[in-house]
Amino acid sequence: MHIGILEDDAALASHVLKVIESQSHTGAIFPTAKAFFSAVKRNTFDLFVFDWRLPDQDGLTVLKLLRSGSFQQD
Repeated sequence: MHIGILEDDAALASHVLKVIESQSHTGAIFPTAKAFFSAVKRNTFDLFVFDWRLPDQDGLTVLKLLRSGSFQQD
């Protein structure tokens, strides 16, 4: 399983990634919504882990944009 981690706290993101990798999954960390959406346009993920408070958007908005697919017009 490939998991996208949207988390701006580097230490927390690193810890989450270590837990994911310890279970034989892969993951990618994104510190901003912009970086996350850029990656989602190029890659396939099986699961996402979101932080609700991000420097450029809140997690709920990211989730709504992801579900609607409207981020792809950016």
